[in-house]
Amino acid sequence: MPIFAFFVLFFFLELFLMVMTAVEHGWGWGVFWFEVATAILGVALIRHNQEVTMQSLFQQATGRVRPDFSLALFRSARVTVGGILLILPGFITDGFGATLLILPGLHSFLIRLLKAPAPPRQPPESPEPSHSSRSAHIIEGEIEPPRNDSENR
Repeated sequence: MPIFAFFVLFFFLELFLMVMTAVEHGWGWGVFWFEVATAILGVALIRHNQEVTMQSLFQQATGRVRPDFSLALFRSARVTVGGILLILPGFITDGFGATLLILPGLHSFLIRLLKAPAPPRQPPESPEPSHSSRSAHIIEGEIEPPRNDSENR
């Protein structure tokens, strides 16, 4: 029974927020069309996600790419739940749905940005001027052939 009460309370909270936004800003039809647009977006995302997930799983099953079934299914579940939340009317559910869809992409973008290749490091300058940068790393000396023990006797 508490779960049912939560959903009823949540429904009235969503309805209250939508009505207050429409009254406060005078967007009665704007709120309605916004909810219709997010529902259409949610349906499109779920349909596209089904196709992409099936292609990914097929490629993994045939050995074309490295198998990572759990990651593919987790991404699919995340997009499906985000799409369902976009279909449900209300600002709170749309916000949670958009968060599910946007934050993982933002996270991977930031990871790629932070792992950008660093510029090549320059060797430290030697105090003595050299003819080339390579000569600074050469140790000059003489090479002697190894001695045989029979020669020393």
